[in-house]
Amino acid sequence: MANQSEHVVGPSMTVHRDRARWKLPPLKTQVVVIGDSNINRATDLETKVRSIEFHSFPGAKITHFENLLSPTLPRQNTPKVVVLSVGINNKTYRPQTFEQQLKNMIHNASKL
Repeated sequence: MANQSEHVVGPSMTVHRDRARWKLPPLKTQVVVIGDSNINRATDLETKVRSIEFHSFPGAKITHFENLLSPTLPRQNTPKVVVLSVGINNKTYRPQTFEQQLKNMIHNASKL
């Protein structure tokens, strides 16, 4: 587990726009929200949880998150809560494809 003294004070929003450089940064909090462009529209970041990170990857599809959450990532701080906000960019997928990609992404996320 990473050094807990490195923490985010107050909610923190990071928008990762450069698709060629997409990667999950080292996580510094116990609560992390990872998603597509919908989460960067969150304007009311008032929360009782003061140490929370939001990471928005505009245009990302489930397969992108599957790769971002790959278990080959170096070991880092393990958050207690990870919220995944995904799927809006997959709305045209067949249900079977969508289901398999979700399973793969959740499997990788469980290894964080």
